[in-house]
Amino acid sequence: MRGERIRKLWPTWRRDVPALIATLLLVWLGLVRGGKVPLLGLVDLGFHELGHLLTYVFPDLVTAVAGSVTQVAVPVGLAVYFVVVRNERASAAVCLAWAATAAADAAVYIADAPYERLELIGGEHDWAFALSAEGFDAMENAAGLAQAVRGLGWLFATAAVGLCLWPLGRRWVAPIEAPMSVKAQFRVVRGGLVGGRTGISHSVEGKLLLGRRSLPAARCAAASDRQIVLETTGWCQPIWSQVVAAGRAAI
Repeated sequence: MRGERIRKLWPTWRRDVPALIATLLLVWLGLVRGGKVPLLGLVDLGFHELGHLLTYVFPDLVTAVAGSVTQVAVPVGLAVYFVVVRNERASAAVCLAWAATAAADAAVYIADAPYERLELIGGEHDWAFALSAEGFDAMENAAGLAQAVRGLGWLFATAAVGLCLWPLGRRWVAPIEAPMSVKAQFRVVRGGLVGGRTGISHSVEGKLLLGRRSLPAARCAAASDRQIVLETTGWCQPIWSQVVAAGRAAI
């Protein structure tokens, strides 16, 4: 009974909770505790050096800055891919948490520019050069720039936690009310409903009253008796046995 209540309130919790734990762990390691995240720090270093390599033909100032930019841009790009292309919020959240740790690492590097105390794997200090008279000539702004980049990391971390908790918050802030109008069509093949990966062929038209806004209905969420209830955003966790029963009753 308790598990059923959790599934209704937070239908994607099996994916979101592990992602939330991973996100909080990364935020604690990278932003709260500080320092490089074990193993992930080596990945950041690899993308950092890749940024230098890809911009080697450009002016030295661009090459120097590109390392830190690339190590942050890669996880952000992956997060956008998972949200826009794959519609996988949990994966996007972990990538944003990774981007937060990468930004925190870049902030430490930038703040070290006036002092050059960090141990480097070789070569010149990127930000000591970038902020020197040969670059932006803004060494006095190193601390402020580092703080801004660190703040960007916290913004990524907040967005990551928000993605994990989005289904729960959506149901709390804007619960879905009864459909205004619904029309469902089912077809029977060899005695059963077929079609799609769910084993059900259906086309649904109608609208939902979400808060005070009327939105076009998009995806089938659940069914009770003969009434099909619709979701407007994201895949939900339907009770397909009820959908099948509703479909057969409709036919």
